[in-house]
Amino acid sequence: MSGTLYVTANMHFHEILGVLASLLEWTQDDDINIVLMGDQMRKKFNKYYGDFGKTNVMVLVAIALDPRYKMRFVNFSLRKIYHLDFKKVEELYAQVFEVLNKLYNHYSNVSSITKNDDSSSFNTNDNDGQNFVGVVKNKQMRKIYDEFYENDVEDAMEKSEFEEYLDAPPKKINNETFDILKWWSDKCTSYKVLASMTKDILAILVSTVANESTFSTSGHVVDDFHSNLIPKAVEALICTQDWLRTSNVCIDLEQLLEDVENMRKKLVAIWKIHVEGISSCCF
Repeated sequence: MSGTLYVTANMHFHEILGVLASLLEWTQDDDINIVLMGDQMRKKFNKYYGDFGKTNVMVLVAIALDPRYKMRFVNFSLRKIYHLDFKKVEELYAQVFEVLNKLYNHYSNVSSITKNDDSSSFNTNDNDGQNFVGVVKNKQMRKIYDEFYENDVEDAMEKSEFEEYLDAPPKKINNETFDILKWWSDKCTSYKVLASMTKDILAILVSTVANESTFSTSGHVVDDFHSNLIPKAVEALICTQDWLRTSNVCIDLEQLLEDVENMRKKLVAIWKIHVEGISSCCF
């Protein structure tokens, strides 16, 4: 999840769901040790993901904008996570749908403003210099048109891009070769507003921290400039970093400086003995 050169927003929730599925499987294992381990890990999992309020809703929005899954998979996943709690599933589903709808309305309004600005370039004058206005002068035909729009057109209203996209079944695509950015690029003419919205959402990175930096502090200490440090010096730097970060430990700075000075004197003495030994061997 630390990739920066490819889309990760639509992948994060799948990883979370995969971890939860494994934990649920372990808690039902025949081995009591695996069951206990699964229970402990589930408690830690719930600490970060047990409450929907702790989860960034944009992670689920990104899933809805993945043509392989859409809102159907969001609903399916919520039923897996909150088993038998149908009321909670409905509430969370409605919350995600509301966020999606608000986002679409916002991008739709921005798009309509842009279209209105572009429409000023159209010329409405005919060749004779007279304006043509399509007004129905026959009163009877006006009544017929009004009745037509009232009874038929309202019942057969065109669906928005948002509704068309969600109503269409998810695409069964080979996950190994699927390029979500290319798919939306190909559909940008059909889903102009949605494509613009998806472009911004999929650009969100789940994490910008490298894996080795997440699980190891040595990468912050032993860089290219400190690679010649002896193991004891590296250990001292890492331990000092931990001590400084711990608020309940009282550090005697003067004593530490004194210890460093004593270590420096010892190293100097060792170095002198080493140099004198080399000189005696040479002569």
